[in-house]
Amino acid sequence: MSAPDTLVQAVEAAVRDVAGPGRSPAQVTGDTSLTEGFWLDSAGLFDLVLVCEGRFGVTFDGDADFARATFATVRSLADRIHAKQRAGGRSPA
Repeated sequence: MSAPDTLVQAVEAAVRDVAGPGRSPAQVTGDTSLTEGFWLDSAGLFDLVLVCEGRFGVTFDGDADFARATFATVRSLADRIHAKQRAGGRSPA
C-alpha cells in the first residue's frame, strides 16, 4: 500500500532538514531521487534514517529496510515507513 500524501510530504520535509538548504534540490517531491546527483551522501542517508526513526516511530533493520530500492526516491522511503508503521514500527513480514 502506498504511503498517504501527508506522510510523503513529511518525509520530504525530513529530507530537506537533513540535507540543508545549500544541498537540497530546488524542489523536493515524492519522485525526487535520494542518491542521484550526490546531493545526499552516505552520511546524509544515515542521518535521514535516524531522523525518520525519531519522527515516524519506526526502526530500520534488516536487508529489506536498507535495500537500494528503499532509498531510491522520497516516495519509496515514505512507502517503507508506511509499511513499517502498519506493522507496528517493525519490518513487515
